[in-house]
Amino acid sequence: MKRKNEDEGPSMAQTSIINSANDYYLRDLLNPDSLLKYVIPKYQREYSWRKPQWAALYDDIMGESGSKPHFLGTVIAISGDDAIHPQLELVDGQQRMTSLSILLAALYREMADRREQFIADESRLFESISLRKMLATNDNPRLRLQAQGNNNADYVYLVSLAISQNGQAPTPVPRYWGNRGIGKAYKYFRSRITSELEGSTDPLSVVFGMARRVRNTVLVKIEVPDHASAFTLFESLNNRGMDLSPIDLIKNEMLARADSDRNLNIDNTYEKWMRVIAAVGPDGGAQERFLRYYYNAFKSTVGTPATHSNLIRLYENWLDEKGVDVLLDELAESGRVYGMLAGSTDDCGLPAFKKISDSLRHAGGAQGFMPLMWFTANRERLQLSDKDLAHITMMLAIWFVRRNFTDYPATNTVQRLFVTILRNLEEDEPRTADQVIQYLQEQLTKPTNYASDTRFEESLRGPVYEDNRDMTRYVLAAIAQTGMTGETWVDLWRMNERGTQYYFTIEHIFPKTENITQEWIDAFGSKEQAEEVRSTLVHTLGNLTLTGYNSDLGRMGFERKRDRKDSAGRYIGYRNGLNLNDDVVDKTKWDAGAIKARTDRLVSVALKLLRLQ
Repeated sequence: MKRKNEDEGPSMAQTSIINSANDYYLRDLLNPDSLLKYVIPKYQREYSWRKPQWAALYDDIMGESGSKPHFLGTVIAISGDDAIHPQLELVDGQQRMTSLSILLAALYREMADRREQFIADESRLFESISLRKMLATNDNPRLRLQAQGNNNADYVYLVSLAISQNGQAPTPVPRYWGNRGIGKAYKYFRSRITSELEGSTDPLSVVFGMARRVRNTVLVKIEVPDHASAFTLFESLNNRGMDLSPIDLIKNEMLARADSDRNLNIDNTYEKWMRVIAAVGPDGGAQERFLRYYYNAFKSTVGTPATHSNLIRLYENWLDEKGVDVLLDELAESGRVYGMLAGSTDDCGLPAFKKISDSLRHAGGAQGFMPLMWFTANRERLQLSDKDLAHITMMLAIWFVRRNFTDYPATNTVQRLFVTILRNLEEDEPRTADQVIQYLQEQLTKPTNYASDTRFEESLRGPVYEDNRDMTRYVLAAIAQTGMTGETWVDLWRMNERGTQYYFTIEHIFPKTENITQEWIDAFGSKEQAEEVRSTLVHTLGNLTLTGYNSDLGRMGFERKRDRKDSAGRYIGYRNGLNLNDDVVDKTKWDAGAIKARTDRLVSVALKLLRLQ
């Protein structure tokens, strides 16, 4: 047998593991003219994505600038052999595909509700019909989920709701549908779409544009012949080496330029770079965010914010303008500020600013690091003192709590808002500190930029623990701190000895566990009543508090939790001295009425505490 000459070039490996591997637009994976269905096998885990994953998916797709489609990774499927009823068994990527399908359903429902506005437009009518066929063929969903956890029943109802003529599903709504992942995801995407359309002069074009972005996302579909091949491939993909990050490439670009410039020393350039990295911290994600935020703070215009995909090109152009040495010196100064905001011990000579920066971090306000780097760098021109910077930081913390609870304004608009504010401040004559703060407040509280009290209150009255646990903790801690003095101060944000979690954690007064104890069933009068309260009120603000003894309280009945003491006779239950529990310790029983009344009180307090006006 003739042996192939190695110089003849590469040849395909003849393996039996992969049938095919190609990149596809989502519109092709769910081709409207195809009968192909995707089936998630019953052994796969239930749909588990929640708000952080939904937000990341939505922001990644909708926030990508330009016309370049967004790449969403790989899916692995086992090939089927039924030509009449073609289907692929989805063994990896099922969470992503399910979420994309739910997002498409939310967009189609928005289109359907506006159908009268484009009924005479053949092009848009065709687009909407194609989108419907991506969801279902002859009213049967193109995606079949696993049955456990009501996943498939919830999804079938969702699709029927989305594609119905009048927005009313022809089948009865599954019990507690809105409290499980599928229903929550649909409501989340609907609310994000609604927020995106607010204030638009042409909402119909916006909706169709959003749908095109989703349809044009790209995934690599790998088809394999059997489960053994799928497992082998899945293992190899999850043990692959790490690609070079944008940080690595930007560093290499700087060093290459320093090496080719006779006026620069590559060792000195490397040391300067490492000083930036030391200030920002070792995490690669934080380093990339710093470079994005720095560019947006000092260079970006409203239309060209730095993103993951354009970061390298933007810095290459900026290096052409500034040069390596100048840019590195400026990065080092702002790197110290970023590091302080991210939690380093360096206070940059601004102790009040440093102290309040914890609040911004706890509020999930990392995007606020961007304007704060700019304010700090320009503090002399703007006459900003340490206390002024602290004041601005607290304003941003409050703004982010409201934004993170309500998802308004949309995440992908936040950097553009800050860029607009900073560029306007650059163009004006130098202002006093009071004028700067007043201008910032005016911009942050514009209706297009600020979650109204009505919107914020609606979020606060929902299942806050499930919707946004971090912001719920912020609100509970903020309320508790209003009852503290210098003598009674307790640090509700301190970590445990291992530094793995907060010492004070969120405690459910009526336990959230599905296995309701007889003690609680008796307290509510029946298992049905207890289950009803658990499904509707258990995650609301009124049923939550903070404790350092969560594991000691567990599933105990109310009175035992309320009066729990340690071995030395000290209260470790709800009589722990926090004003948060004032309307808990005076109760003899805990029922739906008590939860609702306490929710009313805590919401009222939160609205007063977390208001910028």
